[in-house]
Amino acid sequence: YMSGSTLEAMALAVENSAVVVVCFSEDYKKSGACRTEAEYTYKTKKPFVPVRVQPDYNADGWLGALLGNSLYFDLFDQSTIDSNFGNLVREIGSRGLASHSNAPQAPVSVERTSSAPVARSFASWTVDEVTDWVKALNIGVDENVLKSFEFDGKCLLGLREYRCDLLDAFLVQQMGLKW
Repeated sequence: YMSGSTLEAMALAVENSAVVVVCFSEDYKKSGACRTEAEYTYKTKKPFVPVRVQPDYNADGWLGALLGNSLYFDLFDQSTIDSNFGNLVREIGSRGLASHSNAPQAPVSVERTSSAPVARSFASWTVDEVTDWVKALNIGVDENVLKSFEFDGKCLLGLREYRCDLLDAFLVQQMGLKW
């Protein structure tokens, strides 16, 4: 379980987030720190987007109760990343925008498959291809930021390594995404 400054840092991260990404797996469920963060997210009524990062894992217990019937995104191998990453980014953006507006939040329709087939793995995309893709998503990321960080397909693949709290910070601080 978390204590001291770690607990405070987690609470501040949740409080200052427009949306929390819950990357769940069996290890996530077993982690006291993850449970604390998830329960605090629920208590503060922050919008959250569930992402399953372990194949064939079905949440139960406290995690199953938290997720309920929520739609989630699978991101655990190249195929699921290719299929679902764009929809995940759109969902994060739409939930983040909704959480900062005065309008009531309506459920967002989520598809679990890509609207267009990916001809090749996005890990091989160039900076220009990533920039064009992000511009097509219309999520408000400044293309100059992508280019200045040389954000290519390998960087997209690297996002999978980020845990829930880091994804939100990365999108806001490094990518310039405005919620």
